[in-house]
Amino acid sequence: MSANQKTPLIFHSPKSIGSKTNPEILRIMLHPEFTKVDFGYQATDHYIKGGWIRIDRNSFIEVVKTSKRYRMLRAENIPIAPEQLHFESTKDWRYFTLYFEPLPLAPTVINIIEDAFGNENDFNYYQVNLTPKGEMEVRV
Repeated sequence: MSANQKTPLIFHSPKSIGSKTNPEILRIMLHPEFTKVDFGYQATDHYIKGGWIRIDRNSFIEVVKTSKRYRMLRAENIPIAPEQLHFESTKDWRYFTLYFEPLPLAPTVINIIEDAFGNENDFNYYQVNLTPKGEMEVRV
């Protein structure tokens, strides 16, 4: 895709290596003005009422090849820490979206990082493959 391309690229259920599966990355859109990452989260039975979720305001995307970081611009349908969304049961679920600065409109591999020095509770995804392999859709 050329640098002046204005058509967003959409990747459905992109795969990552050794990353968590909850929340699940449902879709990533590379748009000239932003990068949009849609997630689906299922409350866990680890906690009696399903626990809680939130996102750190310093979350970022990192392009693996260059280590360049793209900061999160906003979050929809998930609170930003220290606020939390408390689930009512282990059957609850939540869809949410994170918007980041625009990535280059070209095939790449990224990391989506909530906390670079975090733990297993942070929403960190490594080696997310954004290269055309059939899962990509070009919208016109």
